Amino acid sequence: MEKNGLITREISPDDVRRKRKVVRLTEAALRRLPVVHAEIVAAERRITNGLSKQDIADIHRILDKIAENLS
Repeated sequence: MEKNGLITREISPDDVRRKRKVVRLTEAALRRLPVVHAEIVAAERRITNGLSKQDIADIHRILDKIAENLS
């Protein structure tokens, strides 16, 4: 993403000694956000097509538990 000009990496001004990096979106990336958001919404609709709200809630609960187990 950095090579494509979508993000920059800078040393955090709050943590100079540890040289912790901060990742920021560039103006080019910010201009693309509406298109990316629309694509994400369309993909989510395709993925959840035919699922009830309860099914979706169950999936979120299970995925949250998996993420918790991996951390």
